[in-house]
Amino acid sequence: MPLEASSPPAVAAAPSRDPFARFLVPVAVLATLAAAMEMVGAAADRNASLAAEAVLTAAFVVGLLVARIQIRTGDLVRARAWFAVGITLDGAVGAVLVPGLAPATAVLPGLSVLLVLPHLRRSQVAPVIALAALASGGLFLLDRVSHPLGALQGPAGILFPTAVFVGVMVLVMGGLAAFAMDARAAVAEVQDGAAREAKAGAERLAIVGALRTLVARETPEDTATALATALASLPQVDLGVIMEASHGVLTILAIAGREPHPVRPGDRFPDDRAAYLIGRSAAGAWAERWADRPVPGLADGPLTARGIEGEAFAPIFVDSELVGLVCILTNDAEQARHLVADLPAVREFATVASAILAPSLVARHHLATVRTQVEQIIADRRFRIVFQPIVELQTGRAVGYEALTRFADGTPPDQMFSQARHAGVGLALETATLQAAVREAADLPGRAWLALNASAGLITSGALARDLVGASRSIVIEVTEHEPVDDYPAIRAAIAAGGANIRVAVDDAGAGVANFSHIVELRPDFVKLDASIIQGIDRDPTRQALVVGLHQFARSLGHDVIAEGVETEAELAVLRRLGITLAQGYRLGRPASVAANGSRASGTEPPGEPSRVAPSTRQPTVTTPGGS
Repeated sequence: MPLEASSPPAVAAAPSRDPFARFLVPVAVLATLAAAMEMVGAAADRNASLAAEAVLTAAFVVGLLVARIQIRTGDLVRARAWFAVGITLDGAVGAVLVPGLAPATAVLPGLSVLLVLPHLRRSQVAPVIALAALASGGLFLLDRVSHPLGALQGPAGILFPTAVFVGVMVLVMGGLAAFAMDARAAVAEVQDGAAREAKAGAERLAIVGALRTLVARETPEDTATALATALASLPQVDLGVIMEASHGVLTILAIAGREPHPVRPGDRFPDDRAAYLIGRSAAGAWAERWADRPVPGLADGPLTARGIEGEAFAPIFVDSELVGLVCILTNDAEQARHLVADLPAVREFATVASAILAPSLVARHHLATVRTQVEQIIADRRFRIVFQPIVELQTGRAVGYEALTRFADGTPPDQMFSQARHAGVGLALETATLQAAVREAADLPGRAWLALNASAGLITSGALARDLVGASRSIVIEVTEHEPVDDYPAIRAAIAAGGANIRVAVDDAGAGVANFSHIVELRPDFVKLDASIIQGIDRDPTRQALVVGLHQFARSLGHDVIAEGVETEAELAVLRRLGITLAQGYRLGRPASVAANGSRASGTEPPGEPSRVAPSTRQPTVTTPGGS
């Protein structure tokens, strides 16, 4: 992702925009007119003084023309220098030709050098002042020597005033130079600051523009790393940090910027600092100087040694839930003083993070909550096992029992097992319910087999060989299709490892393509017809034809067929007519405890456990571990 913005090239100031260039034009016009008028007057009156003044003005015009030529070439500094030379030459001519003009002409070099001072480096100031002072003293001396008033005073009378004049000029020009250079430095600082701010603004806009092209990555960590890298590209930012907030805990999700990083992803903030940041986030984005933080944070020592001066934060909200924080840290003192200026950019990062990062964080928080809940369900045994009989239709005898799970909070079993699987604790929940079912099934009546729902992951985990060894009755593993089967040989090997006491059933036949793959690959002992096919079969010839076809298909491969979801006498009569020998459903017995099934077998069914319910109150049959 291109995040670097190049600043636009500096544009040279046009000569026509320079104040000195605009000043030269009217001065040159006026000086030319004055020189022409003085020459005309001197010729008419034969006035030597007026002629000298005309020559003086003409010399000044020459200096203006030279300066103007330099301006046209674009060299403004050299133009000022030529102007200063022109004024000095003009003063020299005046000192020679016009008696008494020395005080005025001697000041001209000092005035002219002020035009050059703002463009000089500090190392050039002293030589230029010295040169201007000598020029002023030379003009003063030239006037004294060229006219009788100066000659009559003698050498001492000439040199002493000249030396005094030179000293005064040095002091005056030195003071003016210091003022000019300080003013220049102040202006340059303001200009540099404005230039830096303009460049930072351009970079910030470029980064924010590129930020909007970011998309969610494969993991929250990858997405957060991309955001932190973009944060670290902001001007004067030393570190960009993305934090994750969950249940009052604040951890580093990603960090980017100048190496080495004082913290790492996964580092957790101290509880008091986390509480402060989470509480402060309710008011929106904010900035604070490093020295003014009310509560110490994470890795304060290394960050202080690193020279961090300030930090800014922006919260990541989903609805009213805080799921994270965006943070920048700077070691630039000036930036720290004005860190609020970067808050719009930080807010922009938080907005993008809310769009591409927050959904995955919310999903992860939800999974973490589910994981905790499932672990608590397992630890506290907040579930119970019930058993539904599988009946031989010819005799009405229960030849098997399917173990099903019910949860104390009323959550549907298929929903609970699905959530647990996505939260990474599905295998643990399956194992816990399987072990409980095997233990309780020991008290079931007769020698009926025990049917257990199992996912491919549970089967290949080795749980069968571990938990089913020594089971008191024959086991039928019902293979569910709620997770894809990638390795049928591994499943067959795991089932074989459980011993000859374990048989296989394929659940929900006719409900999906995967069931037929299970039948072909696993070669099961039983094929269970899905309840959706059995429901209303007495009124639907199409369902009857489908059951006949599936029955014939299974019997030709040596598989027994079990019809699920039988609820009415009419459905039961049709199944008998079609040759189905095994079935289960509310008409034949609803899921019940071991004690209730024992009473049912003895012919004394306890109250509250009817063997038949109306179709409108039927509970769906599901094929998750523990089933419905």
